[in-house]
Amino acid sequence: MKKEIKYRVKSIIEVLVFLGVMTAFWFGPRENLAADMSRSINDHYMNKRITVNTNKELTFDNKTNFTITNKMDIEQNYEIVIISDYKKMRKNNCTAIENNYLKYKLNDFEEKNLSVEGVIYTGILQPNEKKDFSINISLDTQNKLNDACYYPVIKASTFYKI
Repeated sequence: MKKEIKYRVKSIIEVLVFLGVMTAFWFGPRENLAADMSRSINDHYMNKRITVNTNKELTFDNKTNFTITNKMDIEQNYEIVIISDYKKMRKNNCTAIENNYLKYKLNDFEEKNLSVEGVIYTGILQPNEKKDFSINISLDTQNKLNDACYYPVIKASTFYKI
């Protein structure tokens, strides 16, 4: 009888823990958590290890330097993407500015409009190679929206050409 009570108490605790985790996942930052989990799993199984290091937070009209590093012993195709930090947007209760309202200047080349996908550069990194970049992001002032915001973040990911 005592074993049965321990078993039932243990199973109740397991169910409560499961429900707590699922509730936190459901009402928490699902998109970012799910994207980070799938990206980590994908990176682990595909042996992709590209990192981005910035010298400061990315802000409008300020030059920011960052470094892309290949931590693998094999050549990697990669792309650099600018996305908005949706966690900050939810915290400040604002809507996202569309990418076509943003302009960027990478490594003192000509200023360009940000693409819908946010991709600003693609290239190839040799084994254990580092590349330095600088970027300046600005908002198209003619189309400034009052209730919208954008918190830019630089991400790098690897891809395979087919």
